[in-house]
Amino acid sequence: MIVFFPCEGPMASTAGRSIHADIVQRSEIKPLLTRNSVGCRGVLGRGLSGVTRRTATGPSEAGLSPAAALAHVPGMGKGRVAYEKSWAWRIVFLALGAGCTDGSAASVHSYRVLSAREVAQAMEDEGKKVGRGFVQNCLYRFYTRGDPSKLWDSERRSGAHASPHQRRWIKKTLRRDPSLYFDEVSLRFRTKFGRTISDKMISKAIKHDGGWRGDRPLSLKTLQVLARQRCEAKRLECQLGMAGLDPECLIIIDESHVADADYRRRRGWAPVGEPALIYEYFRGTNGKLRSVLAAVNQDGFVLDACKVVDGGVDDDALYDWAVAHLAPVLNPYDERSLPNSIIVLDNATIHHQPRFRQLLEDIGVFVFFLAPYSPDFSPIEPCFHQMKAWLKRHRALAAVDPQHALVSAMEESVSAADMVGYFRHCGYALVRREEEADEEFGMLLCMVVAEAAKHWYQA
Repeated sequence: MIVFFPCEGPMASTAGRSIHADIVQRSEIKPLLTRNSVGCRGVLGRGLSGVTRRTATGPSEAGLSPAAALAHVPGMGKGRVAYEKSWAWRIVFLALGAGCTDGSAASVHSYRVLSAREVAQAMEDEGKKVGRGFVQNCLYRFYTRGDPSKLWDSERRSGAHASPHQRRWIKKTLRRDPSLYFDEVSLRFRTKFGRTISDKMISKAIKHDGGWRGDRPLSLKTLQVLARQRCEAKRLECQLGMAGLDPECLIIIDESHVADADYRRRRGWAPVGEPALIYEYFRGTNGKLRSVLAAVNQDGFVLDACKVVDGGVDDDALYDWAVAHLAPVLNPYDERSLPNSIIVLDNATIHHQPRFRQLLEDIGVFVFFLAPYSPDFSPIEPCFHQMKAWLKRHRALAAVDPQHALVSAMEESVSAADMVGYFRHCGYALVRREEEADEEFGMLLCMVVAEAAKHWYQA
């Protein structure tokens, strides 16, 4: 973006009209561009070492210091605050093409966008020595919160804190779009309330506990991407059906793809200023692809029903696995409530093939399909996550013998205690028959004790 500041002729008094709308609307700089009392060449063209005061009827008068030139502007402060702010704004206008590159009278062809190095050199020529990092920080603050100058102590004490209403607005904005960065929140805050707010104040606002549901503190969490195609009515119907399933009869099946990239750890240690490097043999984009056909119940992975195959899974691979590995561990669903007699599947197309459905009907197992786009109802999904985490911890074994590593991961990564939490998290009514018997025995014991206490009191 290039902006022009004509300083001669009839356009001198209306220079603000040619500025980008975002810059013109800034309360700190708009008076400098629209008032006749300050010439554009003074503050924005020749630098702040000698600001020329102009009037509508008379010639230029004595030069003013940057602080004095900006003292009449609302929000710029006084003394050193105004002085530093004026230099920050000068850097912004130089970087955006507001500086005259040849030192001559301003013209359309004499303006161009300057790099950070060139801006630093131009500032040094004007008597203010700054580094490229300072220039980049000024531009970052300008683009994120509209003000290139840093917040001073006087500004932090007066108006920098968020009011209770603004604090609730920040939390509401983040609940609507949890993926926002702090600079995006600051930009929306400035658009809404007309002033800037620092990242520190945003952090304090979201951590504040207001004491009620709409003003609870927020924390940074991993985003979970949900499908917009899923139907809440079908999900509710699925949850009602899940509540009536006997947890001891459940067996959940699914497929998962595992590549060599899944064995790699994402983070590592290195000295400050140096990258963390490891050396491996590259085998294509993600290495060799393998698929795991697995089944889980309340005790964890059913190892007899699990199989690792090379490549993907198609209809034939699923049917062959079901005949050779899944069918032997299934039981018919009847009044005996045998284990592995209720099979839970997602709505993948591969699970609806006629041969596979006919095999399950011949066995007599009860088939329960989850709602579409609802992986959060399947307890096998966190089991796959635990399996891949185990592979990262035992990456040496996974690199030497991936097949054996996958089998060992399914055997050791998930325990019965983990499955209890996974089933409850997915919404299943997880109550074992032993727990029901213990509960009935406890109620009977309480009744006996109460009856004995009653007879003792009457005696």
